[in-house]
Amino acid sequence: MSGLGKGITAASIGRLLMNRGYKVTAIKIDPYINIDAGLMSPFQHGEVYVLKDGGEVDLDLGNYERFLDVELTRDHNITTGKVYSTVIEKERRGEYLGKTVQIIPHITEEIKRRIRQVSRDGGCEICLIEVGGTVGDIESMPFLEAMRQLKYEESGNIFFVHVTLAPSTMDGEQKTKPTQHSVKEMRQLGLQPDMIVVRCERPLLEETKHKIAHFCDVPMEAVISAHNSDDIYRVPLQMEAEGLARYLMKAMRLFPLEERKDWDEFVQKMDAAEGRRLFAESLPEHLAAVTGPDELEGMRRRLLALPAANGAALRGKDFLAAIGIFLLVVIATFPVVVPFMLADDVAIAMRNSRIVTLGMLFLAGYLLGRYASHPRPGVTGLATMLLGAVLIVTVMALGG
Repeated sequence: MSGLGKGITAASIGRLLMNRGYKVTAIKIDPYINIDAGLMSPFQHGEVYVLKDGGEVDLDLGNYERFLDVELTRDHNITTGKVYSTVIEKERRGEYLGKTVQIIPHITEEIKRRIRQVSRDGGCEICLIEVGGTVGDIESMPFLEAMRQLKYEESGNIFFVHVTLAPSTMDGEQKTKPTQHSVKEMRQLGLQPDMIVVRCERPLLEETKHKIAHFCDVPMEAVISAHNSDDIYRVPLQMEAEGLARYLMKAMRLFPLEERKDWDEFVQKMDAAEGRRLFAESLPEHLAAVTGPDELEGMRRRLLALPAANGAALRGKDFLAAIGIFLLVVIATFPVVVPFMLADDVAIAMRNSRIVTLGMLFLAGYLLGRYASHPRPGVTGLATMLLGAVLIVTVMALGG
């Protein structure tokens, strides 16, 4: 499905392979007729990413560059417009020697030629190919057919990862029908996914994984939960924890060349910077002004070193606090009731009650000013009393 997260998934897979010492590049296939994204409305297609050679491409290529630490070119973005334009130019030059030019083999051969050329020229060991759009779209058919042909021409070197959606109902049930029907569409095109990455709100339940594996003919360990993450840079770590790289390496008969931890360190630094920022924002302004990054980092580390909480539980002091709050409410409201207990005339009692209320508001404002270290707590007391007077007059005007 379009917009589901195929680009981040592909970039994350590439990052995990890079962590194991492999040179990785990526190709994005966009089935639209446009030559590139340069003249497409950002309101319809999204932000345009500009490559080092001036190529205007889909933002997914920007994610590839960030995740894979590579510089891509316009050749890494294959569109229907580019493929058909090249085939038509060849036909006009007579390169097909009068043959009838068709989708198969001429369009599919051009697609495969472009993929192989980018893989060869990039000097990579693994090439990721993201086919955009949705399975079943007419625009995607030639590209999916080219993928089917590559599967057999490059036997043992092609691995299909299918990204699908598992929506949740209001009661939290994870539905697998969209995934089942998507895989069915792929099979009708001669494609069988080797791995299914399932986008979902919350982590996939074991029973959901089992159901997808059973109906889609993949092993349980090849069903990967791609649940929502608060930051795209944590997605590779999330997929690592799901066992994606382990299964992919086993299925492709690859062996780790090294174990790189730079991405883990990058995310940890990102978390540390966010932690320091939150600490700085939570401090009073006069303290934040004199607290440097080293002090903030020290506070963050001490907080992390604290033992984990054992969970919420009611203790004796909680009941005492509840009783204290109850008594505080009684003490705060009782003086307002006293005039009604001492005077028989309701009007006189009401007037005296309001006077007591204003006095209590002044006292509360005065104490608040002292607590906040205000230089003139009497001013805060008067301000609180005046605010109360305005509210009392408003209530009286409304008939209260």
